[in-house]
Amino acid sequence: MHRQIRSQFQGKRQIPFVATDHEVSHGRDISWTLRAKQAPEHIQAAWVGTSWIVEVDADGILDSKPFQASYLFLSSLRTTPEALLKLVRDRWSIEGWHWIRDTQLHEDAHRYRGNGAGVMVTLRTAALNLLRLA
Repeated sequence: MHRQIRSQFQGKRQIPFVATDHEVSHGRDISWTLRAKQAPEHIQAAWVGTSWIVEVDADGILDSKPFQASYLFLSSLRTTPEALLKLVRDRWSIEGWHWIRDTQLHEDAHRYRGNGAGVMVTLRTAALNLLRLA
């Protein structure tokens, strides 16, 4: 599937939807480019509900080092390319939050059940917020 989607963005193929964004903050100077097109029939058949195939390229400087990455997505959302790029970038900010919770608090290793899981999540969130405010 990855090769099939990647091939849709290679060469001189017409990509009808494009959006760009530029980020300069926290040691980052990155340009983001989203390219999207309607999913081919064979992908729509394999992944029911898929409307778009999306490629997001990030290129720039991260922590004073050259940075380049490319990501592929399937999406069922019917929205503008700019809104889709914002959603993709917002998702990564959520993933960053979960990464901190797991690497620093080892949240995924806990096996609480019932009300204990909710109580521990609340306590961890409060602790992280207090640390962030301090």
